[in-house]
Amino acid sequence: MKNRNVLMSLLDGLRQWVKINFLLFTMTFILRLLFFFVLLISNNIEWSSFPIVLSGVYFDLFLVMRVTALLVLPFLLLHLLLPKTAYIIGVAFITVYCILYGGLIGYYNNVMLPLDEVFFVFKAGEMIDIIVSSVKFSILSLLGVLVMIALYVLLLVFWKRKVFIGNKTAIPYMIVSIVFSVAFNYKSLTNNDTPYKSYSDFCLASNQMVYTLNAFDNYFKNNESNAFDKYFKGKKSVGKNDLQQYDFYDKEILKTAKDYHLLFPEFTYVDSLYPFMRVFDDKDVLGSFFNKTSDGLPPNFVFVIVEGMGQNLTDFNPKMSYTPFIDSLSSCGLYWHNCLALAERTFGALPNIFSSTPYDKTGFARPWFPIPDHNSLLKDMSKNGYSISYYYGGNAAFDGQDEYLLNNGVSYIMRPLDDELDYENKETMQKNNAWGLYDGDMFKLAMNHKDSVGTTRPYTDIYLTLTTHEPFDFKGIEEYEKRVLQMLDSNTEVPDKERKRIIDNKNVYACFLYLDDCVRMLFDYYKRLPDFENTVFVILGDHRMGRLYVNASELLKYNVPLIIYSPLLKSPKTFGGVVTHHDITPSINSYLKNNYDYRIDSLCHWLGTSFDTSAVFSSKVKVPFMRNNREVIEYMYNDLFVVRNRLFRVGTDMYPTEISDSTLLNKMLKYLSDYKKIDHYVTQNDYLVPKPFDEMDNVVSYNFEMNKPTPTEDNQLLYGLKLNTEDNTLEVELHDNEYLHVFSPIIFDKDYQKIYIDMVCEYKMMDKSKVDNFIIIFKMNKDDDLLMYKGYNVNELTSDIIDDKDGFKRLRVKTTCFFPKPATKDAVMKMYLLLKEKDATMKIKYLDINIDALPVE
Repeated sequence: MKNRNVLMSLLDGLRQWVKINFLLFTMTFILRLLFFFVLLISNNIEWSSFPIVLSGVYFDLFLVMRVTALLVLPFLLLHLLLPKTAYIIGVAFITVYCILYGGLIGYYNNVMLPLDEVFFVFKAGEMIDIIVSSVKFSILSLLGVLVMIALYVLLLVFWKRKVFIGNKTAIPYMIVSIVFSVAFNYKSLTNNDTPYKSYSDFCLASNQMVYTLNAFDNYFKNNESNAFDKYFKGKKSVGKNDLQQYDFYDKEILKTAKDYHLLFPEFTYVDSLYPFMRVFDDKDVLGSFFNKTSDGLPPNFVFVIVEGMGQNLTDFNPKMSYTPFIDSLSSCGLYWHNCLALAERTFGALPNIFSSTPYDKTGFARPWFPIPDHNSLLKDMSKNGYSISYYYGGNAAFDGQDEYLLNNGVSYIMRPLDDELDYENKETMQKNNAWGLYDGDMFKLAMNHKDSVGTTRPYTDIYLTLTTHEPFDFKGIEEYEKRVLQMLDSNTEVPDKERKRIIDNKNVYACFLYLDDCVRMLFDYYKRLPDFENTVFVILGDHRMGRLYVNASELLKYNVPLIIYSPLLKSPKTFGGVVTHHDITPSINSYLKNNYDYRIDSLCHWLGTSFDTSAVFSSKVKVPFMRNNREVIEYMYNDLFVVRNRLFRVGTDMYPTEISDSTLLNKMLKYLSDYKKIDHYVTQNDYLVPKPFDEMDNVVSYNFEMNKPTPTEDNQLLYGLKLNTEDNTLEVELHDNEYLHVFSPIIFDKDYQKIYIDMVCEYKMMDKSKVDNFIIIFKMNKDDDLLMYKGYNVNELTSDIIDDKDGFKRLRVKTTCFFPKPATKDAVMKMYLLLKEKDATMKIKYLDINIDALPVE
């Protein structure tokens, strides 16, 4: 009798479980419809996309069957003990699913992509800033949410009272779900985009929750331990003599580097240990277009990097122009309409444009991880007497901009103060959750700064605009929106579909009109300067505006304009050759080297080369691209383009057409794979440029290893750490927000141009409940001036637990600081540990610190 009762209870539980899962499927379908109508009302898609969205119902079915099979046993066990509680928990699970899915709909509606690994790229505070500045809340949207909640509650009541599932339905469905889960690879099914014409269609059809969870799973699986552990084969640190021992490194990397070099017969590579290092012999393709400066000095440079300016906004034959002044510069300057940005967002612009560098795992200018030592156009300019300034109306620390710029010889970085802002503009910015100053205000502050400090030849000014970014609002936008509509009314050639898109996004187009007026104002200012005739202007987009062209191809989304304008130009010219952000540094450096007294190193690590100055379409580029989520899954080789497992051939209009050729596809995938291996090896281990060891001074050299004698002077050096004589480890007591000195302050006795820091540490937190939430800080001051500040979160540096029964972890900090002017003599350098939470104790069994410095020549 007892067994029969248990069986009946299990059958009842099975019926209840299937009933809950049918409710889940119903909600997935309702959420799919909601997803479509939210995007439709927001003018992000059209009715023609409805079949695509609806076709993804089978993704929802896969999800429900998977949930049914995986969670049936826990539910049945709970139902045996607490049947009512089991049902409540099941409904609560669906409710949480709906809430999270609603958030994913909002995210997709804003960026027109599902949430993926980008979630892990930003810190919590940065993510909140992005959301707040990008999403607008209204009474109407709030009412919509309340109505949805009310309807959901009514559905739950109806489902509980009116829906009944019998054994004839529950048992077969359960069997099918289990068979499905066992027989098919769920992740492969839900990641399969081949039935869809484009990946954007696949994203529309996907179950947003499944897509996000798959992306998160990929992130954790691919987020391997620091490449230090992978490639350095157990070695503790890198000594000077080790650098010539090739067997010390992973043989696979050396072979991969040689294969990679074969793709670039035009380059002379010098060392497989530094895979990107080559002879700098790039051709001067710009010199013939320019007259010499009147004073014989290298020209000034002004870079205007426009947020979100894609090629469609500055076409050479536009239906309508929303940047008329910038377009006028293209007609009287050098203009590449087939220029490609190499990152989907701004994070890649500065290092790609000014350093032609690889990308690393999360972008080269990593705000929480040491930036590899590298060369750059800015460093070379600084060494050749240029004064360099950077003007940006937002937070210069975002995406590691200030860290990158300070390491590249930029002497002034704009950091707007509250008392410099117009009160009304500041109020408008706060109301709209703007990212920073509007472009007009930023340009005015920049002009005031230039007037106050004066200008000396030569100089380089860099402007990064902001207003053409969410929330697409600024003081006086209403007048510009009227201009947008007036332009539409006066142009009868605009197709109805495009006309509707412009009207629906008139605030975005108004921002570009405003930006264009601001750039005109900036040029008027420079025209009044006495050295205008000796100035070269470079105007380009940092990436393409995705909001306006949601159906753009995988390649066209990177297409931005590149314009070089100068009074020094002999004549204007438009080019059809494909160029990239990587080509800017080698092209300008070669121009300066071959036409002026401008000295640069004979070796470089540029991934790009001189501009392609073909008048007609020509593609010789060999470059990967980094997406906003920091994936590198796209590669262009001449006129071939691969994304995921699809191969395309790029036409003269830059539009890629899919082709079927498995041999070519596999070759392209190998090219991409080889690049990524080399990229990670170089950036994670700081092997972009070799260190001049023979010319360096050793400032600090300390090595502590458990169970080995430790010199007395070293114990004195590390006066902030205590030696535990019982187990011969270093013991560290950390207190909340208290700076712990690691070694005695170092006073420099001469000027240095570079400081190299290399530290390896094996440690463990004594309280297992404590997370590794502390910061390693290197700081250098001279009197009241801060010359260097580098802070690194340990939880971003730490590798997996090493092969140690006691649970020690290994971290490494390897970084370089560049000083454009002599400044380090009598400066004081300190190293701290700073805990970000309550008190904690840490043990160190291995510590190796080397700080070297390169004297000023």
